[in-house]
Amino acid sequence: MSKLTSLCQLELDANFISHLPPCISSFSFLSLLSLNSNELSALPDQLTSLLCLRILRLSNNKFSDFSPVLCLLSRLEVLRLSSNSISSLPRDLHHMKSLRELSLNNNSLTELPTSISLMPALVQLSVRENHQVADLLPAGLLQQSLEDVKKYLRRIEQAGRLLDLSGLSLKQLPS
Repeated sequence: MSKLTSLCQLELDANFISHLPPCISSFSFLSLLSLNSNELSALPDQLTSLLCLRILRLSNNKFSDFSPVLCLLSRLEVLRLSSNSISSLPRDLHHMKSLRELSLNNNSLTELPTSISLMPALVQLSVRENHQVADLLPAGLLQQSLEDVKKYLRRIEQAGRLLDLSGLSLKQLPS
């Protein structure tokens, strides 16, 4: 496969892949990498060499952590990590400046970092079936627009001095 250096899309869904080889960095034109339904639990640092990568699909794998390597993919626009076992997101998630869509459904998330509010390109955040996150947020907040969620997180970030939750259509006070 290392001879396919001009490859733009690579779909390896529904296999038994447990790790990516270092030669992944030779696919410098790769814009889509799909590895759904495999056995991955970690990502190699070489992934950061994929400067054209815009779409990364990693749903239904064995990830328990949100790999720090992902935050270094500043041009990534779509990241799908649903149906893993991820319990937390890194505080530096906001370094993913181009990320438009983040799908984290059916994980084990315990919180949403306030840095999500600093992601201007993010227009779709999906965290369905993460019951602990839903329990921490005000009732109904996740059913509102992403802008309302970002506004809430931004206000929590600034809450060291002042907590203003006006205009968020809250049905009850947050826990």
